[in-house]
Amino acid sequence: MIGQNRYFIIFLLVFGVFTTSCSLKPVELKKMDNIEIQNINNNVLTFKVSATINNPNSRLTLKNSEMFVYLKGNEMGKLTQVNKIIIDGKTTGQYSAILKFEFTNLKGGIMSALTMFRGGNPELKISGKVKVTAPFYWKTLTIKDYPIHL
Repeated sequence: MIGQNRYFIIFLLVFGVFTTSCSLKPVELKKMDNIEIQNINNNVLTFKVSATINNPNSRLTLKNSEMFVYLKGNEMGKLTQVNKIIIDGKTTGQYSAILKFEFTNLKGGIMSALTMFRGGNPELKISGKVKVTAPFYWKTLTIKDYPIHL
């Protein structure tokens, strides 16, 4: 009985050290393209987007993302992730996400969107939280003023 408890305690210590020493290397969002609008309902826009992502880590799962979108420093609305996204480890690849965008500043958001399509390269940034899981690891990441290139 004491031998089994000793092995269990050693396992918990090793597992604890292993999981606390894990860290994520930065994941790079290279570009977003192929935006496909799926639904427009009141002030909510549901769309599918493809993104090229470079992941230097092991396989990651992104879920429950909630971010705010800013154009030239003005908040346009809230972006939430609809589907779970699994990103292969140590690769650069193309991934699709279904997102919902809710205009929170309807007047300012629509005006900002109109100026975005009139100009060349808009200053689009996102800030918020993304829940990331990997084998034996989970974390909520905070994203601040991350530029989006369309």
